[in-house]
Amino acid sequence: MHGAGTSLVQSVRPSELSGQSVTGRPWGVTLAALGLGSRTGQLTIHGADAKLYRVAFIDGVVVGATSPLAVDSVARIALTGHLVTSSQVNDIARRLAAAAGRDEIAVVAEAARLLPEQIDRLRSRVIVQRAARTFSVDDGTLRFDDQITIPVAQTEIDVRRVIYYGARLNLSDQRLTDDLRQFGNRFVMKADAHPTLARFDFTTLEYPILEAFERGASLPEIEAAHRDIDPRTARAVIYALAACGAIARTDSDAIEIPARTPSGTFEPPTISRTPTLRAPTPSVGRVPTPHEPVMSRVPTHLRAPRETAREPTMTRAPTPREPMSSMPGRTTRDSIPPPTPTVSRVPTPREPTVSRVPTAPRVARVTTEQFSEARATTVRPNALTVREVKALIAQRCALLDRGADLFAILGLEMSAPIEAVRGAYLELARYLRPDKLALLGITDEAFDAQRLFAQVGIAFTTLTDPARREDYLAVLQGAVPVARQHTQPNVVDRKALAVEAFARGMAALKADQPARAVAELQQAVELDPYDVDNGAMLGWARFCATSDKAAAAIDARRALEKAIHKSDKPENAWFYLGRIERMMGRDQLALSHFRQVLELVDDHAEAAAEVRVLEARLAMGPRGAKPTRR
Repeated sequence: MHGAGTSLVQSVRPSELSGQSVTGRPWGVTLAALGLGSRTGQLTIHGADAKLYRVAFIDGVVVGATSPLAVDSVARIALTGHLVTSSQVNDIARRLAAAAGRDEIAVVAEAARLLPEQIDRLRSRVIVQRAARTFSVDDGTLRFDDQITIPVAQTEIDVRRVIYYGARLNLSDQRLTDDLRQFGNRFVMKADAHPTLARFDFTTLEYPILEAFERGASLPEIEAAHRDIDPRTARAVIYALAACGAIARTDSDAIEIPARTPSGTFEPPTISRTPTLRAPTPSVGRVPTPHEPVMSRVPTHLRAPRETAREPTMTRAPTPREPMSSMPGRTTRDSIPPPTPTVSRVPTPREPTVSRVPTAPRVARVTTEQFSEARATTVRPNALTVREVKALIAQRCALLDRGADLFAILGLEMSAPIEAVRGAYLELARYLRPDKLALLGITDEAFDAQRLFAQVGIAFTTLTDPARREDYLAVLQGAVPVARQHTQPNVVDRKALAVEAFARGMAALKADQPARAVAELQQAVELDPYDVDNGAMLGWARFCATSDKAAAAIDARRALEKAIHKSDKPENAWFYLGRIERMMGRDQLALSHFRQVLELVDDHAEAAAEVRVLEARLAMGPRGAKPTRR
C-alpha cells in the first residue's frame, strides 16, 4: 500500500524509538517512518504534563488513536462536525459514562440516530483528530510496542492525511519553521509521488502549490505567486510532502534528518534559511491577463540572507484549456488525482434505511401512555402564539432525544388513521418551516426546529404508506417485519420526496431565503443521504445562511468537492465552489473554477458573467483578500 521508505525516514527504526524525545526529529518524519514502513504496533507519547497520547498502526495504516484532551472527546468532535446538537452533548456524555467498555462511536450513533455514512465519517474524524493532536506535544518521550492496547476501528486512515492535518492545525509556528529549515529550501515533485497525493486529503486550495512543485519552487516563490493561499497552509503542505518523501530537494544534496538532543537543540544543516512566516508585501508591477505568463519576483524581505538575485520565476496562469485541477475522466500533463474517500471495512447498505427506527430493547411502546404529555395534534383555527410554538418545539425535541416513536413525535395514538397522520404533519409543518420561524422571531430554537421538521417528514412518509407502517409497528412491538418481495417502490417514493425537498431548497436560495433553504435541503439529505448533490447544496446553503463565512467555508468546500468527483453534473458544484472562493476574496482561484464550468458547459451564462467580472477586476490590479458580499 505504501511502498518503500525514503531517505528521510530510513534512519528511523521503530525498535529504537523508546525513550527518544518527541522533538528529536520532525514529528512528521517519525509518523511517516511507521506508516510508510508498514509497521504494526502502538506508539505512545508521554507528555511532560503527564498526559498520554496513543496511535495504533496495522501494516502502516492508522486504525486507532486516543487523546486526553476534552476537545478530542467523541461528543465534541460530533458536535463540531454537525452530527449532534449542543443539547445532545450532555446526554451523550452520560451514556458514555454509563457504558464503559462499549464502542464510543456506537454509543453516539445510537443516541443521535446516525446513518451509516455519518457513523463512518465520525469514526474517521475521531481517529484523524486524535492522532494529529500529537503534533501539539512540544516536550515528551516516545515508546513503540508491538502490542496494541487501545480500541481498533475497522476504518483505515492513511498516515499522510494525519501528518498534513497535524502540521496545519497543531504544530507550533516555531517548530514548523525549524523543521522546514531541516527539510530544505527549494523542492521539486518526485515522479513517483503523483499516485500518493490524494492520500494527503488535499483540497482544491492546495492544488496550485502542488502544481508549483512540478516545475520546482520554494516557499517564498509560492507565497509571492499565490497570495490568496494562507501562508500557514503553504508551509504545512511543504512539511507534509517533505516528511513523506513526495518532494525532493533541489537547492543541495539530499540530507538525512539528524536526531536532536533531548533538550531539543541541534546543529542546523548548512543550507539557506527559510524565511519566517510574514505576510508578503504586494509586488510592484502590473497584473497580467490570464492568457499571459505571470512575471513574479520574490519580494526582497522574503529572500534568504545569502540568496543572490535570480531570474524571475515564470508561472503560467491557467487558461480555459488548461484547468488548474483535472476532472474525472480527463487527463492533463499536470493533472492532480482527486482525493479518494477513506476505505472502510464497515459495510454500508446500498440504499438508505427507511427511517430512524428505534430498536425494540430501547423503545418497547405499545400505547402512548408513556408519552402522555404528547397530545394529539389537530389543525387549529387560530395560530399558536410565539410562546406556544417554542413550547411545542421543546416538547417534541425532548421526545425525539428520548427515543420516542414516530407516532409520539406527531402527537398521535398508535391507532391513528392515515388522515390523522397527514393532518398532524400539516399542523406541525405550519409552525416549523423556516419562513414561519423567522416571522415569529424564533432564532434560538431554529436549529432544533429544523431537526424536528426533518424527523416529522420521515414520520409522514413512513406512517402514510400501509406496508411501511405495518413493518414499523412490527418493529415497535418486538416482532420481525414480514419480508416483502417489492420494496423498491418505497425507495422510489423516498427519493421522489427528496427531489421535491431539493427543488424547494433551490427555490429558497434563488429567493434569497438561506435559512429556509437549509431546512429544505436538510430534509432532502435525510431522505436521500447518498445523493452527493443534496449534500453539496446543503453546504452552500449553510455558507450563505451563516455570518461566519470562514468557518462555514471549510465544510462547504468539502461537500462541493465530493460532488465534483462523484456527481453526474459536476458543473454545479464547480460553480458554487467558485462563488465561495470569490466571496472569500480568492479571485484567481475562483476564476479557475468558473473556467472549469465553461469547459463542461459552453453556454453557462452565470459562469461566463463571473469570468468577465473577475478578469476585469484582476486586470485593474491587486486587491485585499477580504470577503465580498454575496
